[in-house]
Amino acid sequence: MSRSGNEQRAVVRGPFEAPHPVARLLESRITARPPSSPPSEGELAARHRALYDQVPGFECEPGCTACCGAIAMTGWEWSRVAEKRHAAAGCLTCPYAAAASCAIHADRPLLCRLFGAVDHPHLTCPKGRGPARKLSPEQARGLMDAHQQLMLDCAATDRAADTA
Repeated sequence: MSRSGNEQRAVVRGPFEAPHPVARLLESRITARPPSSPPSEGELAARHRALYDQVPGFECEPGCTACCGAIAMTGWEWSRVAEKRHAAAGCLTCPYAAAASCAIHADRPLLCRLFGAVDHPHLTCPKGRGPARKLSPEQARGLMDAHQQLMLDCAATDRAADTA
């Protein structure tokens, strides 16, 4: 992506416009490395939950889907919500936003959890919601780096299962 004096960034179009968190991830450094051996499903689950536990919770506005959009998920995250899709493949809005609510709120992926919980203009809730104490951009970057590693680790586990 070329850059001029004003940085160009990927933008999600929908009820609001904002640079997409995944675009920020893709513009960042790549820190993930292929695992030497695929982690177990139990290890993947524990590592995901440990990441989720670091994100401060807050109450969303009931019925709001303003932050919903296409996001990246690890294989483990996908396996927990795949059957709950409401939209056709290729949809650029969230396929889990149904009837003005999130159909997977309890099982939502890390990127959904970060939205509104990070003190960064690209991850700010358009409705003004968020926790009393937000994560710093540096803390969020660490979580996103760990999530990036989980994407590779989940893929390695899936490949190992396919060849077994």
